[in-house]
Amino acid sequence: QKLALEDDLAKDDIAALEQAFGRQSVSPVISGPGGKKTAEKREVSLVDPKRAYNVCIALAQFRSGFGEDWRMLVNAVVAFDEKSLSLEKVNNLKVLIPTERELRDVMAFKGDMKKLGKCESFFRAVGEVEGLASLCEAFSVILGFQESVEDVKHKLSMIGSACDRIVGSKNLGVLMKKVLAVGNLMNESIGRPKVSGIRLESLLKLSLTKGTDRKTTVIDLVVQMIAGEGKQGEDTLLIGEELRGIESGARVKSVKTLAKAIEEIKDGVSVVEKCGDRAKLRGQNFLKSARLEVQALDADLETCQGKVTVLCNFFAEDPTVVEASNIIGVLLNFSRLVATSLEAYRRKQRRKEIDAAREANKRGGAVTGGGGGGGGGSQFASVR
Repeated sequence: QKLALEDDLAKDDIAALEQAFGRQSVSPVISGPGGKKTAEKREVSLVDPKRAYNVCIALAQFRSGFGEDWRMLVNAVVAFDEKSLSLEKVNNLKVLIPTERELRDVMAFKGDMKKLGKCESFFRAVGEVEGLASLCEAFSVILGFQESVEDVKHKLSMIGSACDRIVGSKNLGVLMKKVLAVGNLMNESIGRPKVSGIRLESLLKLSLTKGTDRKTTVIDLVVQMIAGEGKQGEDTLLIGEELRGIESGARVKSVKTLAKAIEEIKDGVSVVEKCGDRAKLRGQNFLKSARLEVQALDADLETCQGKVTVLCNFFAEDPTVVEASNIIGVLLNFSRLVATSLEAYRRKQRRKEIDAAREANKRGGAVTGGGGGGGGGSQFASVR
């Protein structure tokens, strides 16, 4: 006989069984601060999940100054608050500005604002200020302006100084005349016409063209000629001392690049100008000084370009084609070659002096018949 389930169980037993093994309905919970369990809070998501995730990560850098009060962050941009925001943070903030579509979707939301996600809350704070993207761009210009100006000024100065040193070098001028004379003599020997100047490519060839011994280069010959004139000649060959410091000019690749950088600075000033009254007092004060700085940059650029033209003309080069850095680089190599050749010449001269002293010592020993060897030793010891 089939018995009912409850026949052998009291009601209390059934209740205990259900409590111990029955399926229970529980509300989802999440772990809150300090490990405490709290009811899960559903957030309203209006932005692409991947985009929202990246924005939330990037917003973490602003917590130290603003917590998660995005209106305070936005107001700091509007006020051009340099104490609260650095150039790096403003530039990072620029890439977080919502697109028109993202802004439209967020601003159209009419529900409970407290349920908006972090990204959506930030976008809404941005949307409450008209033209925040342009203000953010203007703020970035203001924060980075002085550093950009000083960088261009410094590079223009390095190039101008290098040009002045090269053109004003007396020893380099003497050396170039000697090189030109030797070059024209060599040209005549093979039926080529004389030239009135020295091009950069000619300087580079001086260390490659070798004589009949396949050792002595043209630059070695020029150095021997000048050094043979005595100490004054050797001093003339120390062009490295007169050209010291031009290395910095070689690091600036192009004056055209600096001219482009100045145009970018001017474009930045225009961005602030377009903000008009929204730029407020900080922006207006910036524009007054920035316009003067830009005028000074234009003057510095014109001066530098003039010096580069003089330098190019010195070597019969076209200033529209050849950069100052190219000329400076060639001269640095040429200076090293001259120094190396001069050192080789000095070693050769010292060997000659030692050999001559030894020969004189031998001759002196033969005359005395080997007697008074101490005198011979003393004579040799005096030779350096």
